[in-house]
Amino acid sequence: MSKTTMTTIELYNGESLELKVEHNDFARALAFEPSVIKSYIKVYGESIGANQSANKLLTREDVQTAIEYYRIKKSKSLDISEAAVLAELAACGFARVEDLLTDVGTVKQPKEFEGYSSAALASYKVKTTGTQDGEVIETSFTMTNKLQALKTIAEIKGFGKINEQNNTKVIINNKL
Repeated sequence: MSKTTMTTIELYNGESLELKVEHNDFARALAFEPSVIKSYIKVYGESIGANQSANKLLTREDVQTAIEYYRIKKSKSLDISEAAVLAELAACGFARVEDLLTDVGTVKQPKEFEGYSSAALASYKVKTTGTQDGEVIETSFTMTNKLQALKTIAEIKGFGKINEQNNTKVIINNKL
């Protein structure tokens, strides 16, 4: 019979969490690897029942708490500031389609985008088709949701709060 090794995490609220070392390692791996199965295999090795076992671990309260702890720790280590978030949202919200087009109206190559203009891209596609006259290269793009980006900026800056009521979005306390 093997002995269970435990570890303790000191949580941000001053409490401590005791859990199995493997459960802790799984939680830490999942904070940095979005795939539950890959995180499980990283800790426990290849397993036929990896999917089922990983999902069972996710039902444990201690594992959920540890995952939250490591995700907070990860975001703090990234040092994402409000200013950086607002800059990215502003790039989406204030983007103009002209920023993504050349002077003759064709879609720029990504390396030609200036500043934050690429932040406004939701998708960028290149399609090459062979014809009798040679190859035809079609490029297309879709932009991010400008209205959503502007609403999010408004919420962060306190201009208004988006409130869901009856499946409709309402701006309350509007200061614009």
